[in-house]
Amino acid sequence: MFNWRRMSPFRRSTTYQLDLSRFPRRPEAEHQRHGLTRIAKADATVTDPRPITIVVPVYNAPRDVRVCLESVVANTAHPGARLLVVDDASPDPAIAPMLADFAARYERVEVVTNEINLGFLGTCNHGFALTASADVLLLNSDTVVPPRWLMGMSLAAAESEVGTVTALSNNAWAFSVPAVNFNEMPGPIDPVGRAIRQTSERRYPETPMGHGFCLLIKREVLDATGGFDPVFGRGYHEETDLSMRAAAAGWRHVVDDATFVEHTGSVSFSGEKADLLIANRAIIDDRHPEYGPRSEQFLVSDEMAAVRARVDALWNAAIGATRPRVLVVGGPVVELAAPAADLAWLTLAVEGSMASVADEQRDVVDRFELADAGNGLLAVVADLAANYGIEALALVPEGGLEADAARQVDAAAIALGLPVLDSDAARVEFEQARKQARVFAPRSASRTTRTPSRQPR
Repeated sequence: MFNWRRMSPFRRSTTYQLDLSRFPRRPEAEHQRHGLTRIAKADATVTDPRPITIVVPVYNAPRDVRVCLESVVANTAHPGARLLVVDDASPDPAIAPMLADFAARYERVEVVTNEINLGFLGTCNHGFALTASADVLLLNSDTVVPPRWLMGMSLAAAESEVGTVTALSNNAWAFSVPAVNFNEMPGPIDPVGRAIRQTSERRYPETPMGHGFCLLIKREVLDATGGFDPVFGRGYHEETDLSMRAAAAGWRHVVDDATFVEHTGSVSFSGEKADLLIANRAIIDDRHPEYGPRSEQFLVSDEMAAVRARVDALWNAAIGATRPRVLVVGGPVVELAAPAADLAWLTLAVEGSMASVADEQRDVVDRFELADAGNGLLAVVADLAANYGIEALALVPEGGLEADAARQVDAAAIALGLPVLDSDAARVEFEQARKQARVFAPRSASRTTRTPSRQPR
């Protein structure tokens, strides 16, 4: 048995971000079978992160809203994240006190209440205007998010030409898995999202449009397009129009095939959906005649078919068996005396300029050459966290790990919002460490909602 040194998963005075666009995607089986070594280059930069504001428009449906917001608080560990809830003057008397209580309980959470009902698009644009220079993650209030969801979306958006990123879902038309349109959930969101993340090859299929149920929009795209066009009224296809306008300006749109978000669908619109879809699709066809052929091609694309086949293979049988993955980092020899049975393990053994990754059967599944002793290990940990679905780190100080290497692991934990475990990493500690790594920490003092003095233009 060994003791792991505890490292703070967040040090609020210091913020790191890794240039994730430089990291290779998960190695293919052929790569691993021949024992090839990857280069962990030190040009993965450590800078201030791009801030992201999660914007959640709300209109009635208090139960769905509560479930959505609680999942965001529990499962968001992106160090640059904030949460903005925009209440569109909901008449349901349960909404206002619930949102006020929520904002009072958590840091980095703000609730804004419209003085009058602006409609869905007006509420979205109002939220966009309040996010200053941040990127925006537009999230429907009838969604539920899994662990590591926002870090996954950020990784998918790392390339400079990517303008929007859309997650996978059980109910989001062409972005649905395993079947198009609607799928009954096979279990709770956490194990479902975890299984999809751990098996993803992160191909990031290209799409002609984003989907607003869970849509990351870069600030540059919002500035260039001006947000959603109010002509789309109460909603549907507003994100299609924005996507097509952004594409005309040179931006790409991709699917994050490693992030899955549960979506109820049509809670706010009730029976209006069919009429809204028909009317707004007519606007799209008139403005963007190329959209129809491109969307149909995307629907039947080989890349999306491969994603659906992968998810279909694990949709029922593998979901319940998926365990959270912990990366244990040590010196030349990493020994696990009695790892917790309900956590999955990868070990990263570092010796000089080389690092090898082994699974629980002690089979080597990846190898790295640390091209720069200064930040090479930091790049390796970030690569493994992204490509193997790592949810926590552990350090073995007595395993011969040098002090600078331990510093790099600490930096990676902070940059990626990963909790760091000690003792024997029992399940109770894993859950406690996850709570400590959340950016939306409980407040010590209460805070009330605010009503803007004027409406956005």
